Amino acid sequence: MLIILHQRGCRKVARKIASDLGDAFTGFVKVGLIAASSSSSWPAEASWDDLLIVVYNGKEFPAAGNSFITQYLKERSPSATVLPVAIEAAARKPPDAAAEFKALEYDAAAEGPTGRLANRVGGMLGLRVQSRDSKIFISYRATDGAAIATQLHNHLVGLGHHVFLDEAKEIDGETRIIPGSRVQTQIDDALGQSNCVLLIDTPSAPDSRWIMREVETAESLLLPILPICFRDKGDPKQGPRFKSLLALQRWVQLQRPDATEDPPLSASQLDHIVSEAEEYLCDIFKRKCRVPFIVEKEFASRGFAWHVLDQRLLMFASTKGNNWRTHKGA
Repeated sequence: MLIILHQRGCRKVARKIASDLGDAFTGFVKVGLIAASSSSSWPAEASWDDLLIVVYNGKEFPAAGNSFITQYLKERSPSATVLPVAIEAAARKPPDAAAEFKALEYDAAAEGPTGRLANRVGGMLGLRVQSRDSKIFISYRATDGAAIATQLHNHLVGLGHHVFLDEAKEIDGETRIIPGSRVQTQIDDALGQSNCVLLIDTPSAPDSRWIMREVETAESLLLPILPICFRDKGDPKQGPRFKSLLALQRWVQLQRPDATEDPPLSASQLDHIVSEAEEYLCDIFKRKCRVPFIVEKEFASRGFAWHVLDQRLLMFASTKGNNWRTHKGA
């Protein structure tokens, strides 16, 4: 369930956000509004799609609202997700109880069912829709991608995402994950706990057998892969260096930073990568929402009743008379 906690003066924006999210994820998630000044508690049992959106302005945030956030974080730790939304550019600092989460500045002109906020929420839910640990797996080659991967990891963590960064990649062809360990098993286990792969596609990345293994494993697990392609200035080639990923027709292309740049990526480049990743995950989540909605309408038009067996796994049953027919969506 999505709860929009709003303080006084933010109700109009909160209602617009609720409407946009309802349109974006029709019939799949419930959206509720709670005033930060009230003593309300979370209105339903804990669920996989619980997400707290805190809409605030520059005025003092009510103590009751901070208590609501604190209780939510306590009950759902460590997987609790909070998205602070600032409606005033001059007041970006979130309420005290949500201070560890980076705020998203609300821009009415850029919002809607396909806007930045909807994409961020859809990206968060897209990471959770599979029964894994909602982690983003960053794949990179240490020889020319370590600094980029580390900076991206820190940025994503600052946004509240759970990220797996393998800090023991190969150096000069030798892996340093854990001496004497089964590297393939560790890769498989880490990917098995992830829901998305961000591939730092640098010039030396295709030469790594471990990255190739990660790509193959992710594809076998049907994990979404977003290549972040770094090309030298003047390089006319487009897209990933991994042939199997060209068919995705979805990647982020950036100029490769100078080796002396510290940090290697600019704030706008980081925002661009995150925006593309969230839009990708949101599109996946919307398709998962849309399929059962369309199928339900089709079955209903033919006189079948529709029953939800497991919303998260997209399992449904349709009945007509004494005949049971089960439909599983993907």
